[in-house]
Amino acid sequence: MQLVPELRSKFARYPLDRPRWIRPTRESNTPKADGGELTFIPHPKPPKGQTNPVKMNYVWGPGTKGFGYYHLLTKESYTALAGRMHSECAPPTPCCGGANSKDDEARRKELEHVYLLIVNPRSQSPVPKDTYALTHTYAQAGAAFTPPEDRQWKEIIPDSKGRVNVDKIKGNSTPTTFYQPAGSTEIRAVGDDSLSPPDYWKK
Repeated sequence: MQLVPELRSKFARYPLDRPRWIRPTRESNTPKADGGELTFIPHPKPPKGQTNPVKMNYVWGPGTKGFGYYHLLTKESYTALAGRMHSECAPPTPCCGGANSKDDEARRKELEHVYLLIVNPRSQSPVPKDTYALTHTYAQAGAAFTPPEDRQWKEIIPDSKGRVNVDKIKGNSTPTTFYQPAGSTEIRAVGDDSLSPPDYWKK
């Protein structure tokens, strides 16, 4: 099952590498090279207990022009998606009978990885460039990590097998930033969890 159907769009494929975000308040359409699609389509909130349908190349939510569908070439689309996913990634509350099955917990963990590695960094990055977004996000959060002398910092990119390693999440804490050992092709973090990004993230 597709965890985040909006990310099926060709405009969301990993790694994202574009010079700038499209601004819906100033640009009504995307560039012709990108299809000339509307950057924003107004659409009201759904009735309580319901959700709006998924629209290819868009994310529904609030933004600079109100509620509606924001194109994935806009930062607003990832801001809306990050807000939704933050709630979906929250662990169940034991006191409320929220115990999850192993499959549910595995799904929640994968959503958490997508949120931490892709969606949240994009929602906060001033440019749509994944190699910059992750380091920028955690630097802004004050989550700097100083690696030992035998480790060197590099841009956050998947290794040759498409894997990106992430720090363990404890409660609502923010993971540290990442490092790449000298002479290694593998990105590492404090902890040993890893995630192989689904194919739809990649070009």
